[in-house]
Amino acid sequence: MLSWRAWLLAITSALVASCDSTDLDAERVSAGTRAGPVLQVVQHDSVWEVEPRLSPESLAFALATMPDVRRDRLTATVARAVSGLEASTNPFIVDLDEAPLEERRSDLQRDLLPAWSAAAALLAAEWTSADGRLSVRGLGRCPAEAVRCIRAWDAPQNGPRADRSARMAAWPMTAATVLDLPSARTAAEVGARLRATAHEVEGIALVVSPDAEPAPAEVVSDLERLLVSVGLVQSREQIPRAVPSAPEWVDDSHVLVVPRFGHLARLGELSGDLERLSEKLRLPPEAVLLSSGCGFQPARRPCGPRSGPPARGSLE
Repeated sequence: MLSWRAWLLAITSALVASCDSTDLDAERVSAGTRAGPVLQVVQHDSVWEVEPRLSPESLAFALATMPDVRRDRLTATVARAVSGLEASTNPFIVDLDEAPLEERRSDLQRDLLPAWSAAAALLAAEWTSADGRLSVRGLGRCPAEAVRCIRAWDAPQNGPRADRSARMAAWPMTAATVLDLPSARTAAEVGARLRATAHEVEGIALVVSPDAEPAPAEVVSDLERLLVSVGLVQSREQIPRAVPSAPEWVDDSHVLVVPRFGHLARLGELSGDLERLSEKLRLPPEAVLLSSGCGFQPARRPCGPRSGPPARGSLE
């Protein structure tokens, strides 16, 4: 039985494929080359399933890389819910927020799950296709022992259908918008500015850059308690106080914008929103757009790598 995520991936694949009847690019990458990150694709005779786990590590990563306004809203949601829990167990505390537990659970899901699920998928670094016949790994370079690799951020053209499935499965990598900056310091500055304004774009789940900082310790502690009480996890697990490392194929000079899973069929709309938002980012002339979801969908316009922003410093 396929999971809900596998079914949704299959539906999204059909939606994207309907935009272009051709198969996607199947260009091989020679072992050991460094042509941007690659997908190592392995085909299996039986169903192979790797389901990203909503782990404490991926939650810590989500809290550090979600847009600032959404993290602030999540913090307020957690504070209200914890206040309600304390009131329910202490007769001397009056809860002025009388929202039922199910409503608080719904609020927490709304504010947390899109970023948490995206972080879990990103950190997994290994995925399976919707039919379970392919396993896909995201790597910085193609290892010598690899069966075959395809470039993760190339605009798809013609090739085997298996590559389309592989690109769909690796959506946190292939659907991301990726900026390469002159240095880690510049990437941190651009990442901070983008997280501060990213709430203006609904489809953004995460903004990954070297400056990402962990959530306040009291918020993390409250979340550990709250996730069990509202039934989102079965047992209390300690959330790391430090930010887990990004996948090895993400360079320190990169700013990675990972979309929400529910927006994969609308990447063109997301790219347009990011282009408009980028006018506020003050990108340096050396900035290079490595990908704008190029590896996930057929390109409708020139698609990375491109150097330097034009006038007004947009991504386009």
